Formats: sequence, C-alpha cells, structure tokens
Amino acid sequence: MVEQMNRKNIEIGDLKLWMEECLEPSPRNFEPYAQLFRSWFWWAFDAGKPRGLRKDFVKALETTGFETKRKSFARGAVGYRIRAGCRG
Repeated sequence: MVEQMNRKNIEIGDLKLWMEECLEPSPRNFEPYAQLFRSWFWWAFDAGKPRGLRKDFVKALETTGFETKRKSFARGAVGYRIRAGCRG
C-alpha cells in the first residue's frame, strides 16, 4: 500500500497547496530539489496525498513555472525558500 501511494501521480492542485503553505518567495534563494522533495514528501504524507517519485515531483514543479538551476553540488529551483515548519 505504501509503495502504491508513492507511485501515484502528483496532483498539481496538491502541489500548489503545498507551495502556498510551505514556500515563501525569496528571489535569489536556491533550494536543491532534494530539500524541496523532502518537504513535499512529509507534507503529502501528513495530508494523506500521493507523494510520487522525486523525478515526477521535479517534472511537476517545472510545469508550475519554477526557475530551475544547476549548481556544482545540486540541481534545484530559484526564487523560493522553504518555510521553517515545512523542512521535513
């Protein structure tokens, strides 16, 4: 059952709700996908929502207009910061 929850598609509406609750604009901030996914994973778990896989999460983020960037240590998104209570 847990594996099935992980494999279900990420709903864009759920992703946008997570973004509203857990992210705040920060124009120059860089958040690695690993940290964003960790925040999403635990938010979705607590909400009983499908969590999806990390690659699906990244694709879903990109469809919402996130600016992506590659740094020497990680790939991630620019322009948002994870709120303190949503770090996972």
